[in-house]
This record gives sequence, structure tokens and C-alpha cells, in this order.
Amino acid sequence: MVRSGLFVFLSLIMGATCMALDTRTHSTDPYIRSIRTLVDGNDQLVPVITPDAPEGLLEISFDELADEYRQLRYQVIHCDSRWNPTANLTEQEYITGSFNEEDITDYEYSMPGLSTRYVHYSIPFPSGHMRPAISGNYIIRVYPYDDPENTLLVSRFMVSEQSAPVSASVNTSTDIDYNEAHQQLSFSVDTRNTAPEVVDPFSRITAVIYQNSRTDNHVRLDHPLRAEGRNKIIYDHLRPLIFPAGNEYRRFETVSTNYLPLRIDGMDFHYPYYHMSVETDTPRASEPYSYDSTQHGRLRIRNANADNSDLESEYVVTHFTLSMPQLPPGVDVFIDGDLTYHTADPASKMQYDHEIGAYTRALLLKQGSYNYQYLVGRGKTDTNDPSLDAGYIEGNKYQTVNEYLICIYYSAPGERYERLLNVAPVVIR
Repeated sequence: MVRSGLFVFLSLIMGATCMALDTRTHSTDPYIRSIRTLVDGNDQLVPVITPDAPEGLLEISFDELADEYRQLRYQVIHCDSRWNPTANLTEQEYITGSFNEEDITDYEYSMPGLSTRYVHYSIPFPSGHMRPAISGNYIIRVYPYDDPENTLLVSRFMVSEQSAPVSASVNTSTDIDYNEAHQQLSFSVDTRNTAPEVVDPFSRITAVIYQNSRTDNHVRLDHPLRAEGRNKIIYDHLRPLIFPAGNEYRRFETVSTNYLPLRIDGMDFHYPYYHMSVETDTPRASEPYSYDSTQHGRLRIRNANADNSDLESEYVVTHFTLSMPQLPPGVDVFIDGDLTYHTADPASKMQYDHEIGAYTRALLLKQGSYNYQYLVGRGKTDTNDPSLDAGYIEGNKYQTVNEYLICIYYSAPGERYERLLNVAPVVIR
């Protein structure tokens, strides 16, 4: 395979790779970029399907910066509610089909004329050879055909029964403040249509809640507050369900190399990449709230002049600058959003430039529309890290339009895995 000889640069902007299997969506190879998991082609949906989903409803796609296709394979792994591989299940128990490994045969080359050459791979799921047999959390692991222990990328998705409807609300009059800096989530779960009937919900039902798909501040509730009758469980006035409100995500576009797109104030070309500079950011914590219709941290691959953005988009070295005083030693600033897979690690960590008095970072991103924000804290790559804070730089504005994702898991008697009864997105308006 011919490569461009930029391994050192790519490694620096990507950061260290993981030695053990990390089940978050991420790449361990600096040449693997732009991992996306879409449902029915929609880049604004949470990657959730049902067990009876039609073939190919889910698509995992990614690029490899290379001149030639290489043989890759993928494996599907069932996980528990903490996203750990389910140790008590055999592959035959959660995947129907002959094997739980399959070659990736859907690939296309980037269009001639682009400065950066890449191969675009796609994995349709369910496939004609395998589909999920049970509900739960899943990952797809991609590896080279001739090196099955070498994980190149992981992508998360969920298979939900959607059998236990969730009714939810978000209130800015919380148990700790009134229309100030927090939002309080309340919800109930109706299990009457779950078969077999849910028993002992106080010890067998687990609720996991994510805010804007962030993985660092999710909430896990192993017990509801109370039950009403046999089939309704209530989560109300619980302190863990009070979230810092945060602020609307910032955004920018790199959709054209012919003009300066949204919030880009500089563009240059140094072979083989275009370089674009996002307008210098400043902290917003002390500024008044300003509504902006963002996509809760998501991204969209797009070239404004292309018919097929997946194959006709350039890779752009995107430069971020956050002008502010340096924080104390050991406290770092990270770029958060789908563009960094919501991971506070060396790949998303900013460096302080004393000459200009600002934090800076360069990310190699495919042309598109992006949401992002800044988090402050001590990044961890293996655990939930409540020390990561968006409010220090972005502020906490009670009016912020956040998306909360409520996932309901059930450990049924006699079963060796956690069923996923429902995944319910809730958006405060």
C-alpha cells in the first residue's frame, strides 16, 4: 500500500492510541478518519435500530488515507449497559448467521483531483450474513484481514426493543436553582407491553442518561424513585438528574476551498492539505445567552460543490484558537463534539501558546459542517470523569437546547445479558 509519508504529523494530531480494547467510537490508526454511524442515511439520528431492522438500515463508514484498498474485516460484539463486552454470551447467542466475522467489501476511491487520496469504506448492518439476535449495546470492531488482533477502529450502536415507552420532561426550575444554570430531567417508563413481564424493577431496571452524546458526564440510575401499579416506574426529583445546562455548541464550516466558509477567517494550502483557521474563540461564561440552532455536537460531511461529498471532499487541517489565560498546571482544555468522538484524550487536548496567550489545536477533518465546545478538566480515557466541565468556558445557561438520551436496560431473571427496552431522545425547547 502506498501512503503519503505523513505518519508523524498524523500521529501528533491524533494522539496516543489505546493498547486494550476501548469500546468507545474511536480510531487507533492515524490513517483511519471520519468514522460515522448513520441510521437510514440520517446524520442527525442516534445510532439505534430494532432487532427486526431491515438489512442495511445502519451504515458504519470511514476513510483510510491511502492510495489502495486493503482487505479489512469486522466483528460485532455485544456489550452491557456500561459498554463492557458481555462476557457470559457466546457469539451465537447474540448474532444470527454463519459467522460473526465478515469481509468489508463495500469501498470506493476518492475522486481524482483531490489533494488528499483516500478509500471510503462502508459496512451495512444488518447484513445478509449476520443480524442481531437480541437487544442491547453493540460495537463493530474493524481489523486487518491478516492481523485480527489489531483493532483499527470501533464504532458504537444500540439495538433497542422499543417495548417500554418513556415519557419525559426537562425543567429549568430545578431542586437547586430557578432558571439559572441547570436543567432537571424527570421521566417515567411504561413496561406493560414488555414480554415477558418486567419483574422487580427496583433491582433489575437500569436507566442511563446521556447529555448531547457526551460520554464523560452520563448518569446511571440503578433504582427508580418509585413505582405506580405493576407497570409504571418513576424517576422524579432525583439529584443525579440535575445537569449543568451548558451552552449552545459553537459551529463552523469547511464546505468550500473557493471562499471562506462560516466562521473561517483564514485559508492556505500546504501539500497535501488545505489549512483553515476557525475564528478565534473566547470564553462565553460571562456573556448573555444567545440562541443558535445547533445539532447538539454533531457533524455533517459536506462539500458545497460536490455531488457525492463522501468521495469528493478534501481533508482540511483545521486550526482552533481559544484566547484566554492559561489554567493552573494539570488542568487542561479539550475540544468536544462528534469531531473528537466526545473523548477527552491527547487527540482533543489543546496546547497553550504563551506568545499569543491562547490555547491552540489542529485537527485533520473532512470538509463539512461541525459543532464543538470546550471542556475543562483532567481528561481520562477509561472512566466516567465528572471533573470535565463545559461551564467554565462556555457557561451554563438554563435556556440551552440540549438533547438528553434515556436508555432503559433490564436484567431479566435467568438471562445472562442486559436487554435494552427503550432508547428515548428528549430535547428541551
